[in-house]
Amino acid sequence: MPAPTTSEEFLELVRKSGVVEADRLQTYLERLRESRTLPPSPEGVAQLLVQDGIITYFQAEQFRAGRWRRFTIGKYKVLERLGAGGMGTVYLCEHMLMKRQVAVKVLPPNKVNDSSSLERFYREAKAVAALDHPNIVRAYDIGEDDKLHFIVMEHVDGANLQEIIKKTGPMDPLRVAHYMRQSALGLQHAHETVGLVHRDIKPGNILVDRHGVVKILDMGLARFFHDDTDDLTKKYDENVLGTADYLAPEQALDSHAADIRADIYSLGGTFYFCLTGRTPFTEGTVAQKLIWHQTRQPKPIRSIRPEVPQELAAIIEKAMAKDKNERYQTPQELADELEPWTTIPIPPPPEEEMPQFSLAARASKSLSDTGMSSSAASSSRSQMETSPIPVRRPWPAATQSSTGSGRTSSASAKPAAVSPLPRPAGPPRSTPPQTPLPPVAPPEALPVAAAPPELFIPRSVKQVTQNLLRYDRKSLLRWLLLAAGVLVPVTMLLLWQLLSTDGSNKSNPSKPAEPILVGNGTSLASVLRRINDGDKIWLTGDITEANLSLTSKKNITIEAEPGKEITWRFPAEAPAETKLIILSSCPGFQLRGITLDGATKAESLVVLYGKSPGATLEKLQLRNFTKNGIVVSNSEGSVEAPITFSELTIKTAAAGQVGVRFEAPAHSALAAKKNANFVLRRCSFSGPGTSLGSSQPEITVDLASMQLPGNIKIERVP
Repeated sequence: MPAPTTSEEFLELVRKSGVVEADRLQTYLERLRESRTLPPSPEGVAQLLVQDGIITYFQAEQFRAGRWRRFTIGKYKVLERLGAGGMGTVYLCEHMLMKRQVAVKVLPPNKVNDSSSLERFYREAKAVAALDHPNIVRAYDIGEDDKLHFIVMEHVDGANLQEIIKKTGPMDPLRVAHYMRQSALGLQHAHETVGLVHRDIKPGNILVDRHGVVKILDMGLARFFHDDTDDLTKKYDENVLGTADYLAPEQALDSHAADIRADIYSLGGTFYFCLTGRTPFTEGTVAQKLIWHQTRQPKPIRSIRPEVPQELAAIIEKAMAKDKNERYQTPQELADELEPWTTIPIPPPPEEEMPQFSLAARASKSLSDTGMSSSAASSSRSQMETSPIPVRRPWPAATQSSTGSGRTSSASAKPAAVSPLPRPAGPPRSTPPQTPLPPVAPPEALPVAAAPPELFIPRSVKQVTQNLLRYDRKSLLRWLLLAAGVLVPVTMLLLWQLLSTDGSNKSNPSKPAEPILVGNGTSLASVLRRINDGDKIWLTGDITEANLSLTSKKNITIEAEPGKEITWRFPAEAPAETKLIILSSCPGFQLRGITLDGATKAESLVVLYGKSPGATLEKLQLRNFTKNGIVVSNSEGSVEAPITFSELTIKTAAAGQVGVRFEAPAHSALAAKKNANFVLRRCSFSGPGTSLGSSQPEITVDLASMQLPGNIKIERVP
């Protein structure tokens, strides 16, 4: 239904939703009207209800959007939205009879008919239910409510490591050692109990609660390694599963064959992130990161954080060894290595790192804690005894520094919160006001609730309007006079500028952007880092640079300045087996009028990844490469805008070289699964090598969409 425009319409939605008992809501409103006038706007009454603990932040935003249905999932009432990921949305809920808080993960309705997603969702429930450990999120139930599939899990009152590092920067090394050891113990339990491999260990999947207890979550990609029937990866032909920033080398090649040592590698990458505030490989495409995990070493931790002890850095290096046989072979071995670093107790996380819930959610939590079973209380005490934690005290600011990361841990470094909507004027309350309603993102409905279109009004506009209504007529008149004094001159100035452009009150056509000149010592790499979509680069002189990259930029042109012959040469000091330039998902890219010279060192000259409709390589000479002139890897144009190679002159020097090579690595995680929609016009190939080649032409090249000259065929090459 439409968004409410009055407080009464808002309250009617609250009544219809059933989130508040009718008697309780009626009693509250009667007391409110006795002490003061009910705010006329939906925003005003929403803020009062949230402040007084009647409804939650999430519920208030849903009502303000006109949504009142489906605030229950099975036997659970929805309180807050905790987060969302690829496999579903997680809500903080309360059992309607037992009043216990839980986390309920809901599978998106658009994935219900996806057999892979549905089976993986239920396997997550199976994986979590098989485990019972203080460092793993527990599962309580699984169910379906009107085609809504959900898993009921333990609610962890805390934040994940990704969120914490984003807020406050890299952590103190000893603190990270505590968290990583707890994580390793959780993985060891999963490994030795049921042979489970998580396959997606990363900072976002490791929670830290308010007491400093670590909980591993999200078993959506987990696999029972010793169960031959657990073959979803093979069943749905999913070659790569996990997160590229933390993926073990062997997992990128075959997710199904990954064992517990892949989780150890990912935990090492998480360790690295917590200490440095950056992933092991911060730049590059997904495909590049997958390759670099197999071939490159991350930047040494101590070059980023010199205060990290050498022994601790060595532990991370061993956990992230490329060869799985050189890593710790079980999580327990890693936990044992970290044990000496965890003998000194650490304080709980500072309060500013933890999530802030509404009063209604906190009140529900208090009831839940009061009704905790003796077994749960005993479990909680045992967790605290195994991880002794002293009285809460904040971490020193010095230990939260973010050397080399650009972040600080000071409160001033955090983005300032937007002021909440003001409370309408009125007599003093008999009880002190509670925490004000904070700014929130645009509301997201429960998956089954159809969201009606609503007119978006910026909160700042609403805020100004409410402020104006609080003043008397004289004050309002002063505001209007002040606004007129500002708006009238500004309007006249804009009108004068518009009329002064020409006598007919029409703007002159905009001039094309001036080209960026690169030459005479200017670095092309530095220019590519700061260009915008549509920029044109003219090379005014020869350049000597290598391993440049351009990602997700549109309509960029690099060409020789008109009238000049330009050579782009591979630098003599650069390491061999690299490229001149790597292009990833760059629609409309143009490279023309240049000689590309690999100096008999460059493995390839140009590499294309991803979807780049309209990209064109034109009037280029390619020579002196060691393997390939151009590499096309999982790259596609479109039927309307194919990728075009026009008037290329490519010279090979040996039989094993390929002018243009089409490939689709098995470990690639790019959306495109084949190379398609290419046009080759008036291209010239010479030398003993192959003109056009592919290692697996039957699956990597869509021949039907290729437009090739009649005398050129795609040959199979090693």
